Amino acid sequence: MTVYKKISIDIAKPQLRKLGAGKTVTLSASQLKGGSMSLHVHPADYEKIQKAKKANRGCQIQIAEGEI
Repeated sequence: MTVYKKISIDIAKPQLRKLGAGKTVTLSASQLKGGSMSLHVHPADYEKIQKAKKANRGCQIQIAEGEI
């Protein structure tokens, strides 16, 4: 069983809709610094986001149906 990790990001409503539809969303470095939205993501996506945060750059994420 996979244990999903919780992240806090700042995400716009259109981006949230795209994630819900299973599409890829690009998050900027400033969006990754934290915000009011919390998501539970796959550990691989979590590591990808943490690596982007550390490098002060954005990244692309996609949420699978099971993660919503």
